[in-house]
Amino acid sequence: MLAQIEDLIQTQAPAKKPNNISVQAKEIDTDSSIVFEALLVRAYQNLSNDTDDWVKLTDIRDEMNALDQKFRSSEYQDVRLYADKVISVAESYPLGVLEIGEKLDHKPVIHYIRIDCEVFRFIEAYKQVPNKEQGGWVLLSGLGTELKKNSTNGSRFSYRGIKQPKKVVIKMSQDYPKIIKIKEKMKGNKAIDMVRVKL
Repeated sequence: MLAQIEDLIQTQAPAKKPNNISVQAKEIDTDSSIVFEALLVRAYQNLSNDTDDWVKLTDIRDEMNALDQKFRSSEYQDVRLYADKVISVAESYPLGVLEIGEKLDHKPVIHYIRIDCEVFRFIEAYKQVPNKEQGGWVLLSGLGTELKKNSTNGSRFSYRGIKQPKKVVIKMSQDYPKIIKIKEKMKGNKAIDMVRVKL
């Protein structure tokens, strides 16, 4: 049985950051959590069939090791530091995007994660949009540009099989109404679509 957990591991001193890891054969400074998160999501996607899959945290770490040789020599080989980092990432996202659970009837306790990868990538793209208006609103077109930049193998961003950008955001706002909003703003005689993600 899986259960939501809040205090998976007792609070401890913040972990030191590893030197460098690479994602898709590029050297990237791991001082940015984005690199760890991107590798975490890639590993999860490689091991899961869909966004409802719970995957063992140890399997995710093994897959991250397989994907990135520099990650294998990072401090995240320490189980506690790795779990702390994943918990930290999970806490920085709205509920339901990245969840951590544990199998309660097993000794030792087995930890699992589940990621809504499309929403995760959408939020990451939103964070990268340079021009945010008051209240965090961004142009849908600007968000689309960031999604295109971060797309894997040139594929168009989609959510639940939907590819048209406005329909994607409308569907996400229905699935995550407390997090994702869309509105129209008039600019002269033209209506412009605006998007906000509440983090």
